[in-house]
Amino acid sequence: MNGVYCDTTEDLRVAKVLLGFPLAGGAVMNVSERRSAKDPYRFAGIKWCAAKSVWGLMRDRDILTYERMGLTVDADGEQWGYHTLQSTRRPEWSMEAIPGMQRQHTATCYLYRPRRDLNKTEIFLWGSIYKFGKYPDKVIYYGVASTWLNVVYSPKSGHA
Repeated sequence: MNGVYCDTTEDLRVAKVLLGFPLAGGAVMNVSERRSAKDPYRFAGIKWCAAKSVWGLMRDRDILTYERMGLTVDADGEQWGYHTLQSTRRPEWSMEAIPGMQRQHTATCYLYRPRRDLNKTEIFLWGSIYKFGKYPDKVIYYGVASTWLNVVYSPKSGHA
């Protein structure tokens, strides 16, 4: 999860670029919880990101999300990592404030399960994303899936 953890604007921008996100801008707007020696993946706060349009077919997009990250233990005593993103609306960061930019809405949850026997981490994803306008669903689904699945590059980002 080091590859997706970022609690500063500089770290956010570096992580997004290393994850293959077509970054046009980004900032950590608020941090209410951050990592500690005892809890190295703890984060809660608000982040803003803007992305360049995929293939130039749509308007550029931005997203304002409340994010949480951390570790939890399941009923079998196995440790899991989680990363949730939920779109939020804040009057001080109004929607559609940037010309040519459309605000995206999402609810996304990643779960990370270390598999020591395989020396790998399983990643589970659930999410919804909407506000695309008039474009064909298949085109949109491809773009969203490729963005969500960039999480597989997080080990590279974590080592950078």
